[in-house]
Amino acid sequence: MGIKKMLALLIVLSFFYIGFSVFFKRDRFSYEVNYEVKNEGKIFKIKEILTYHEKEERDNYYLEIDTNGHLFTMHVFEVKKNAKYQIQDIAHYEGQEYYCIAPLLKGKNTPVEILCQRENITYSYHTIKGQNKDIDAFAASLNYEDSAYIDDKRDVLKKGTVSLYRKNIVKNHFLALESYKGIILVNESDIYKNIELFSSDIYTKNMSIFAKDIYISADYNQKYNFNEFFLINIKTGKKETLISHSALNLDGYAMGFVDDKAYFFDKQTQEQYFLDSKKKKMTKLGNKEKGIQIYENGVWIEKSSLEAYQNKLIFYEEKISEGFATFDRVDKVGTKKAGYYYLYKKDKDKYQVYRSPICNPTNYTYLFATTNIENIVYQGDFVYFIHGSEIQYYSDTTGVRTVLSNTEFKYNKSLKFGLFLS
Repeated sequence: MGIKKMLALLIVLSFFYIGFSVFFKRDRFSYEVNYEVKNEGKIFKIKEILTYHEKEERDNYYLEIDTNGHLFTMHVFEVKKNAKYQIQDIAHYEGQEYYCIAPLLKGKNTPVEILCQRENITYSYHTIKGQNKDIDAFAASLNYEDSAYIDDKRDVLKKGTVSLYRKNIVKNHFLALESYKGIILVNESDIYKNIELFSSDIYTKNMSIFAKDIYISADYNQKYNFNEFFLINIKTGKKETLISHSALNLDGYAMGFVDDKAYFFDKQTQEQYFLDSKKKKMTKLGNKEKGIQIYENGVWIEKSSLEAYQNKLIFYEEKISEGFATFDRVDKVGTKKAGYYYLYKKDKDKYQVYRSPICNPTNYTYLFATTNIENIVYQGDFVYFIHGSEIQYYSDTTGVRTVLSNTEFKYNKSLKFGLFLS
């Protein structure tokens, strides 16, 4: 064999070796283990699954704690290699209304969380604090620290109908909300920036959409037809104008956003367009003869333009319809081994919001309440939503906090908001 052929063979074998090494290490570090923790005569059966460096997955420990007819689940995203048996001890409380546990993780001095169950629903302690004096005493006996879950509204900046709560604005979170004449930008550095786009108040803007870091709106300075879209960067506030060669009617609606493209339907002509926010170009996609395209669960589906005219067809990244019949909205967020279902259930004048792991979809944990399930934004570990006149967010590390209140939310449910994480 010649030297060149030997070198080529060595290179190929090296690639195979590296590939097998990566696969072997990934497989070796991920594991599933079952064990027991005992405390005061109680036995807690633990299932611990580590997902580590797996393709398209997020590193995490998934933990199931089975005790006394109660099954608790939790994800832990602070991952260390070779650290099996994450739960070192479990304190517990048993009352007439709730059964609670407080897992102590390896390397921690206080419980990472206090979880309580009632009627097969899990509640984090911060969602029921102050409602049961015995559980409050249980938390105090463990020196459980819950100061991170305070919704701090002391530092307020008032601008017109909007009140901003400075201490609750998250770093590198760029929030934008529609106003009657344009858009309001809220972030940690600029706090508040009002950008006017229209000369008069516009109460409903169906031909507008938030697309990643861009807010896109039709030119509502026109009465019926328009040729211009306004594009606002919600991080910098920079405004651009895109001119469409085709005139669109304001009696249309935004359908959704996929791969840097915002999609619109003109009800008057029954035509579908997409606006490429990167190339700054408008393109006609569908009409009465060709039909239109709908994006649902990661695939494109053909529909008639008549159906889009008669019903407002909106794109869904993950539209869940099976297995959750009792809920009014279900969203699938994240990966198979680290993600969740978010479940919204009508309760009088609001919706109660629950979450379950994708890997255990019937194990529900209560999160928060919202009055609007049409405008929900998931970014990273945060969920932003409208409750009454407020824009709030939830995360496992903060609980529910309020970014701002806007009195106009009481009177106008069509006002939208968007979020970009830098």
